[in-house]
Amino acid sequence: MSNKAIIFTLFFLTGYGFSSAQKHDFNWVLGTSPFAGDLLNFQDYNLNISLISKTVPFNITNSTISSISGELVLSFNGWGIQDRGFSLME
Repeated sequence: MSNKAIIFTLFFLTGYGFSSAQKHDFNWVLGTSPFAGDLLNFQDYNLNISLISKTVPFNITNSTISSISGELVLSFNGWGIQDRGFSLME
């Protein structure tokens, strides 16, 4: 093997470990009602679905950000941002 192939292989193997450990997308918030919705949590690679109370609907677009440990940090529906307790942030 050439030096380039060895370096590429080592880089790929070490980079793969870092990328597979990220948990920034472990939570999804869904639901068209502005008062209730579903929280899909993929913690420990198992799907847990829970009913939540929220303040904004998620019918057109949504985005969530989780911490490095997989805990929900905030959710965004295109109009408003909610914190981890599903309260509208200002």
